[in-house]
Amino acid sequence: MNDSVRVAGPTDSNGCAMIILESREPGDLTLSIADEDITSVPLRITLKEAWYESGFHITHYIIADERDAHGPMVQARDVSGSHRQDFLYGAGGVPMQGTGETLDHRFIRWNGGGGGWHHNAAGNPDILNNPAQARLSETDAAHGRFADVVANRSIAVDPTVIPPRSRVYITSGNGSRVVGERSADDTGGGIRGAHIDHFSGPGSAATRAWQASGGDLQNARVKFLGY
Repeated sequence: MNDSVRVAGPTDSNGCAMIILESREPGDLTLSIADEDITSVPLRITLKEAWYESGFHITHYIIADERDAHGPMVQARDVSGSHRQDFLYGAGGVPMQGTGETLDHRFIRWNGGGGGWHHNAAGNPDILNNPAQARLSETDAAHGRFADVVANRSIAVDPTVIPPRSRVYITSGNGSRVVGERSADDTGGGIRGAHIDHFSGPGSAATRAWQASGGDLQNARVKFLGY
């Protein structure tokens, strides 16, 4: 339970005070006061489904996909086999997304290094300045902050708003589009307040699927389901 009860302010001229109860859990509750100096009677209340009061901004994120890369095949220290150079070291690859999925569906993680970005003639980053210094490693999954992330099941959240590892249900503001049940498995530096980042999977195919489903949402409705 994540309930909180607080008094909204001092008592009025009749000795009455307003009590504010916040909860994410539906169900029946009885409110009572243990202080013998306060006159009260138990209050039975029913809490309905726990929809967040504020609307949410829903964006999406991906991991890198080697199928999107087209560079020469190279080998990297601590990574088995050969992989496309721009997948391992490019701005559309593992260093930018943090994790990438290989052609044979293994996962590679960037652990830092590489000397920063080289920029192309247009001023955009294209590849690491020193690929040989990049620290890459194989991993068994795409890891979120709170759990492994799974495409179209995991979301990144502000943990002060949506508790880690909890489940929520997401729809558009008017209910015409249902994103569905998702698990709060990750967070991120840019995720603050009523913002959810939906994990859509690897690469451009995942982005196309997200856009085909309707893309980002403004003022989405979110219901807390529990753990």
